[in-house]
Amino acid sequence: MNLNRYLWTVRYLKPIQIIYQLRYRFLGYKNVEVKTNYHLAPRFYISSCYLDEDDTYIDRFKVDELLNNHIWLLNDMEEWMPGRWKYPSRTHLWNFNLHYFEYGIALAAIYKKTGNYDYYLKLTQMYRDWHKTCFDSKTGDAWHPYTISLRLKNLLIILDTLDDKKEEWIEIVGNDIYQQFQFLKHNKEKNLLGNHYFENLVTLYICSAFFQEDSYKEYILKELIGQINEQLLEDGMHFERSFMYHNLIFEDLIRIYKVSKDVLRNILLDKMQAMADCIFSFENSNRIPAFNDAASNVAKTSVQLLRAANSIAGIVPQYKTRLDYGGYFKLANGSFNVIVDAGDYAPSYISGHGHCDMMSFELFFMDEPILINAGTYQYQSGHRVFFRSTKSHNTIQVDGVDQSEIWGEHRTGRRAIIQEKKIADNSIYIKMLDYKRNRLERKILIDNGVVINDSASSQYTSYWHIYPTNHISVIDDNEIEIVTDRGTRIIMVAENGKFKNITNESWYSEEMGEIQNLPSFATDARTVKILKA
Repeated sequence: MNLNRYLWTVRYLKPIQIIYQLRYRFLGYKNVEVKTNYHLAPRFYISSCYLDEDDTYIDRFKVDELLNNHIWLLNDMEEWMPGRWKYPSRTHLWNFNLHYFEYGIALAAIYKKTGNYDYYLKLTQMYRDWHKTCFDSKTGDAWHPYTISLRLKNLLIILDTLDDKKEEWIEIVGNDIYQQFQFLKHNKEKNLLGNHYFENLVTLYICSAFFQEDSYKEYILKELIGQINEQLLEDGMHFERSFMYHNLIFEDLIRIYKVSKDVLRNILLDKMQAMADCIFSFENSNRIPAFNDAASNVAKTSVQLLRAANSIAGIVPQYKTRLDYGGYFKLANGSFNVIVDAGDYAPSYISGHGHCDMMSFELFFMDEPILINAGTYQYQSGHRVFFRSTKSHNTIQVDGVDQSEIWGEHRTGRRAIIQEKKIADNSIYIKMLDYKRNRLERKILIDNGVVINDSASSQYTSYWHIYPTNHISVIDDNEIEIVTDRGTRIIMVAENGKFKNITNESWYSEEMGEIQNLPSFATDARTVKILKA
């Protein structure tokens, strides 16, 4: 069974992914001899006050605690000591974030705002120690192509953020950036592709502009444009169908727009407009919609991104209710609004951020979340299977079978497919097959309230997850009352079935690394009505 699952996973990969998987697994990354003779652009602008100096973004890193060597990443803290750049007790993703050096942006921004030299001293102390400890090793997380891609961008953002210390900062990091830039040229993540490969290309383009390597910039531009056209769907949604990764890629486009020339800028403007429309229309109160891998403390918020896109490129977002290619749709009646996932599972060859969330939805009353999906929590965690599973989303499961065959941290074997969907102004109908080819159907109608009609080819269960600050009262087997913090009362009524398995012990994660309980329940009812009491 495990071999069969593995073979199903591999069969979706592109040949280039298999070739590079074997290359990196058996030969490792390619080390290159690098000359340190380079030329810097006389002017280089990559930072944005709306992205890099925003207070809510800076607060993410608890900068004052960082002065006391307390590093906060993904809601977990470790005490940093010189020479320590690996924490075995933390997840792989946490250690990746340690090497991104993104907290350096926060230190630079606070130094710029306050003039307090302590922040700059901490910035240089930590980076000099990273160089001393990690630079010559050419191994481990510090020299993974993805951490290099993010770190180099962050070091250049720090450069652009510092006002009176630019020359000194270049003396500290310039040679390091150049050597890692050359390393990245030969070790792009063609084994993964998707957002990882995109980050490689963006960093290579930015660095080629910074070091005035015009011929290489033209070379990498062709591949970058190809990936922009492949990864950004016609409606603007990123093709991995995660709003978190969508925002990360949107930020990339803003950065490269700042350093690009007219040819690329014309391409970027249309893409940035469409990406802006997506988050303007589908994010609520800067909470990332919890479809596929998503968390609200990784990418920039919609407010930060939209302000930056407007100031840099004059982007004014337009409201839309349909992302036909991304597969997300919005139904609204002025009070209730529903975001529905009616899209494909994930890009066939990069499905690691996919969840079993087809036909799931998130429900809001005005801007108050009522029903939500469970989130993501951590990639390296015993909870990973739950957060990717069908039962962690507001959707349907037949005979206890997950919609798609998820396994490992980022693996998927056989996949569910959308067979049919019909979209109207106030309703959506979806028919899908799970990976064992059970049929599942759902219709969502919004009028004075919301009506969900479900059916399937065999015995099914639908799952429902209440936003954790809401309070739930069970009136009887067929009726549940939800009361929000603001006192809004919502009634849910089950017809032709009962509410069951009501618990307060399911899991919810709004931010990466954060986990809490939330009320949830299940039902075999054919119809559930949701009304304002």
